[in-house]
This record gives sequence, C-alpha cells and structure tokens, in this order.
Amino acid sequence: MLASRGYSNEFFHGCNNGSMYIDSMAKLFGFPRFFGRYDYPPGDKDYDGSWGIYDEPFLQFASSRIGEIKQPFAVGIFTLSSHNPYKIPAQLQQRFTGGSMPFHNSLAYTDYAVQRFFESAEKQPWFKNTLFVVTGDHTSDLESPKFMSEQALYRVPLIFYDPSGQLKPSVSHRLVQHADVFPSVLDLLGVDESKLERPMLPFGQSVFLPERYARAANRSGGWFWYQEGDSVVRFPADGSAFSLQENENAVHAAGQDFKIELVQMLEDTLTPGVRRSPTDSEAQGIVNRAKAYLQFFNNRMSNNRLLEP
Repeated sequence: MLASRGYSNEFFHGCNNGSMYIDSMAKLFGFPRFFGRYDYPPGDKDYDGSWGIYDEPFLQFASSRIGEIKQPFAVGIFTLSSHNPYKIPAQLQQRFTGGSMPFHNSLAYTDYAVQRFFESAEKQPWFKNTLFVVTGDHTSDLESPKFMSEQALYRVPLIFYDPSGQLKPSVSHRLVQHADVFPSVLDLLGVDESKLERPMLPFGQSVFLPERYARAANRSGGWFWYQEGDSVVRFPADGSAFSLQENENAVHAAGQDFKIELVQMLEDTLTPGVRRSPTDSEAQGIVNRAKAYLQFFNNRMSNNRLLEP
C-alpha cells in the first residue's frame, strides 16, 4: 500500500538468510529488498555464532544504509540478540552483568544497541521527518508473574516516536495489539482508508482514534485468545472455551460450552481502577465477536484469501 504511494521499502534482520523464512515473508509483505547476515558488508566479523549478526553493529549498518534509500521510505528492522542463547559480544560482556537471569543482560545489550542506533540516526538528514514505531514480538524468561502466563507472553510495549514533535508525548494504558500498528501509521500519514487499493483487514484500528474499540487477539499455548478491556475468552480449535484460572468466583458464564472471566491483572497493568465482571449480554457479545474474529481469519487463511477485498 505504501509502495503505490511512492515509498521505498526495505527490511533488515541480521539473521542467517532463510531463518524462519523471514526474508521470504518480508518480500511477501511488500519489502522487495532484504538485508540479512549474508548482506552485512563486514561479513562474519560480528557473527554471534548462532542467530546472526549482533544487534549493535547491525543496527549501525541499518542506520547508514537508510541514508541511501530514496525518500519517502518504509523500513522494518528486527533485532535478534535478546533471543536465546542470549549472546553478547566478548568486548561488552563485562558491561552487562547486573541481571539476575541471562535474558536480562542480553536485553540490556539490545537496549544499548537501540540507543546507539538512535544516536547515529539523529545525525542523519532523514531523522526528523521519520516516524519510529518500536515494539516487541513477545516476552521471554522473566521473574515477574505478570509476564509468565500464556496470555502475558504478548504483553509488550508499543511506542510511536516522532522526532519532529508533531506527535505530542503521552502515555496510554489502553489495550492495543500489533494489528493496530499499520492502521495507526496510515492515520498519522493522513491516508484515507476508503481510498486504499483494497480494504483494510478488520483486525486492527488506529490507536489514535478517540473512540477506538479496544480489543486484542492472539494464539498462545495452543489456544486462541480474544480480549476486550479486562475480559478474556480463550478456546481451542474444537470450539470449547475455558476460564484463565480455575476460580469459580472469577468465572462468568456466557452461553453453553463457554466461560468468560475477568482477567486477574496486577494494579500497574492495562486499565487501573475498578474492574467488574461483564453482564450476561455483554459476555455473550464478547464470545460472539471472538467467534467471528477467528472464523474470518481461519476461513480466509484456509482459502488463501486473507488479503483479498
């Protein structure tokens, strides 16, 4: 959609080319040019021996390469050093030692790599006219209980950073999902969705809409999860659904074979304040929307029609 509007699209991931088919998926998603481990100019000097090129040098390469891309551009960058086995360059291992788990140290290294990327990028002429979107694909081994459940696997931040200052700083606790990223970018670019070559998929919406309908869906641990506010329904492929916790006081019936409940969240998570269980009609509505969400996705995927109008 952006390519048809004159954007140059490129994707960067320092992995071994072909790893998890990320290079093929990038091209399928509209990034005709991909840069991986084998496209990294210094060769294997910065190879971690496992996943690919360490984050810090690869992000420096990406920053330099972006300056050569014809504007306007859309660039995707996927880091890798914070993945198991959590390797850190030998010359920096003594710098990142404060974590109680190996993941903490590698994440601190990736944080350092991202910092260095922005220090390099802010010196580039394209920096102030670029919107940066920062998020994670999932969490990892952590000590905090709020990140250790199947549902919490996708409890990651979503950051929109505009160096020009047109997008004012703020913090939101509203529920969002990765499917909201592209509609949000189009919203900030002023693109009229009604004039797109094909309709937007119904999964995501701009996070900047004042009256957006907060929802999220994902698959984790062999379950499909659908969440609206603090209410979650989960169910496997056979159509049955169960509560997140075996706590009768937290379960709210919502139709035959389905149970829905209030998510037992910590105080510092999504929606601080008073929580209540949904009414019968509200609960049934959530279950019906969850069914519709999954039905649309499964039918389109099984017939290879996900991106068709």
